[in-house]
Amino acid sequence: MSTTLTGYEALSRPFRYVLEYYPAEQPELAALIGKPYTVRLPMPDGSTRPLNGIVFRAEQGPSTVRSARYTLELRPWFLRLDQERTCAVFQNMSVPEIVTKVCTDAGFGHIRNALSSTYPAKEYTVRYGETSFAFLSRLMAEAGIVYFFEHSGSAHTLVMADSPDVFADCPQGATLEWLPDAQDKEGGPPTEPSAHVFELSLSRQVAAASCSVDDYNPLTPETSLAASAGEGFPCLGYPLAGHIDQQSGEGLAAIRLDACESEGFKLRGRSSCPGLSAGCAFAVKGHPDGQVNARWVATEVRFTASFPGDGTAETGRFLADVSAVPASARYRPLPFFARSRMSGPLTGVVTGKEGEEVWTDQHGRCKVRFHWQGASDETSSCWVRVAQPWTGNGYGALFLPRIGQEVVIGFVGGDPDRPLVTGMVYNSGNPPPWALPEHAACSGLLTRSFPDGQAGNELRFDDTKDAELVYLHAQKTFSCDVEDARTVTIIGEGGDALTLEKSSRITTLKEGNDALTLEKGNRSVELKEGDDAFTIEKGSRSATLKEGDDALSLEKGNRAVTLKEGNDLLVLEKGGRTVELKDGDDGLKVKGKRHVETGGDEERKHGGNVVINVKGDYTLKVSGNLTIEAGGTLALKSAKAQFSANQGMEISSSANLSVSAQAELTQKATMVDIKANAKGTLSAGAMLEVKGGLVKIN
Repeated sequence: MSTTLTGYEALSRPFRYVLEYYPAEQPELAALIGKPYTVRLPMPDGSTRPLNGIVFRAEQGPSTVRSARYTLELRPWFLRLDQERTCAVFQNMSVPEIVTKVCTDAGFGHIRNALSSTYPAKEYTVRYGETSFAFLSRLMAEAGIVYFFEHSGSAHTLVMADSPDVFADCPQGATLEWLPDAQDKEGGPPTEPSAHVFELSLSRQVAAASCSVDDYNPLTPETSLAASAGEGFPCLGYPLAGHIDQQSGEGLAAIRLDACESEGFKLRGRSSCPGLSAGCAFAVKGHPDGQVNARWVATEVRFTASFPGDGTAETGRFLADVSAVPASARYRPLPFFARSRMSGPLTGVVTGKEGEEVWTDQHGRCKVRFHWQGASDETSSCWVRVAQPWTGNGYGALFLPRIGQEVVIGFVGGDPDRPLVTGMVYNSGNPPPWALPEHAACSGLLTRSFPDGQAGNELRFDDTKDAELVYLHAQKTFSCDVEDARTVTIIGEGGDALTLEKSSRITTLKEGNDALTLEKGNRSVELKEGDDAFTIEKGSRSATLKEGDDALSLEKGNRAVTLKEGNDLLVLEKGGRTVELKDGDDGLKVKGKRHVETGGDEERKHGGNVVINVKGDYTLKVSGNLTIEAGGTLALKSAKAQFSANQGMEISSSANLSVSAQAELTQKATMVDIKANAKGTLSAGAMLEVKGGLVKIN
């Protein structure tokens, strides 16, 4: 009973062989599935061509007297990867490296790298929802890598190629002779294995004459990445081609154009050469058209073969339909699988180096880990840009995601290789800063100090009706810098309170004016501990209190006001002013003149002594009466004393009055009247002399 084999082979496509045979022993179908199987195709010289594959399907058909017919479908191990669909991330790996890793990790290591070009490492490659077969096929097509299979008696090997030099001559068919009007004895195409080709035809089709690619690199935003290959119309355009510089863009454009041109000119024919396979080279001779008599590379082969079950070649038959391209052309496969496009964003977790809380670079980018990933460190992804509310050249808003936070990840153009952090979300492990829903009226910002911080800075808006609040908290230092003017207006009656619990407060006005106006109400400055310094280097300071009280209370410590140059003016239009010093001394030192003017009364009370030292003259002028009252002794002492009055002078004493002089005592007047209500005595220690024009003693 004969064995029948039909097959399909193509460059950058998995082969398919269907074998129908009658085995001497009937194996269990389960024992065949998933196992390697080799068919040996008889060759004209008596040798065999091995065709190896994995049994994907086994069928036991109708039985004859001696045996049952078995049908086996053989496919490459590479197609086994089409049954694995997952997500994965590859970093800093070239396409050949990714292909090798995925295949070997799946247990398939029969790969031969026949590439002539160097393939740069791609910073970030994401496989999302693709089978390994589709993912690797897409990557190779995008890179311009063609693959085909080589067979041995026990295995088959995937070969990666990018040059026509890799395609070896067809075994026992390096040159195929054209036979016109070839027929077998039944009038059909000849199927006797031979190095002949017949029914040849050429075809051409419209193909793109040029290709242009473009992209954007945020690390070199001003650099144009536009590149092209070829000239003329029509033109292929790829706006987000995936290159990072112009040189790689030119190479990518050439690959895209080569792939399109690979389908532009083809040879099709039939042959009875059993050595024909996808990826083999052959020459045609004897054809009247010189274009046909050239060297070609088979890109697709469909064949049917039959041969005796014992493997002998005497009655074997083989017929193949072949498509080929010029061997001089650089064949590139057209992408069979489209790149995955993300239908929406994903969420992930910010990652970084162990022991760090924030992991970023000079561009404010971060590392992320998708929930389906394993790695959770600084190697989990490439540097991912973070969308900010506002960006500019050295200005804008900046909020860096921190390690462990859940972020929303979008994709530029839907490309999984281009992640972009577009926002952040809360979860049960990272709850909102204010408990919800009881604080649903609150919004704002609450940061966290790091490393190992338990608190942070806060700006909170509470929109609760009739309890609206704007709360600002600085965990340590609060700095406010105003280039021009600052205005604070409090409309209601709630008040303005500034509390310094500890440390110092310094207000420095280098140039200009300082005005404090309190139209109505009270002002209190309370310093429980520390110093208060107010310095005006140049200019004026004015404090105006139109109505109300002004109180300064310093319970302990020192207070210094230094005005290096300028004036100090305190105007109180209405109300009272009290300066109270509970403990300590009060000193006033004026280098120049001092002027005190009071429109009403002035009253001073001193609990101790009062000493006034004047280096020059001391003048006391009173428009009305001057009263000096002493509870004890009144002593006036000077080098020389003079008392004068324009109207009269009266000296009286409730007790004795004594007037004494160390030298002479002289009393002069137009008239002197000395009276004593009781008794009067004039006495002298020596002599008493009384003189006058007329002396009368009664």
